[in-house]
Amino acid sequence: MVNCEAEELSPFLRQQGIAFHACSAFSRSITAQRSNGDAEGIWYTSTYNNPKMQAGIADFRETIRLQVSASEASLRWIYCHSKLQKGDGVILEASSGLELPQHIKDIAKGPLPTESVKELDLLCKRLRGR
Repeated sequence: MVNCEAEELSPFLRQQGIAFHACSAFSRSITAQRSNGDAEGIWYTSTYNNPKMQAGIADFRETIRLQVSASEASLRWIYCHSKLQKGDGVILEASSGLELPQHIKDIAKGPLPTESVKELDLLCKRLRGR
């Protein structure tokens, strides 16, 4: 959900009978570094490695600092607090065979604390410029 924009698409997709498949891109944004020059790398760098996004990520880490990892928080938010509905899907990304089982364990922990959700929602609004 790049900059939380997918949340805004949800009502339109529902009206059209379209299921939504989310990707844990915010998790990738947390660790985005520099591009190696290929088209995908350039897109990720320009999308995630900019001052506005990096400031948002720093705020995100501060919000969840004492509770869970940034990756766990983003996955639990997507599964438990986004506008995904039955029939939608989530594409999990893992850089190793050890990450995927951990992602599944993290998701199984369920919803985030209410205060964290409020803070993350405010962060999304700020990243959208609202």
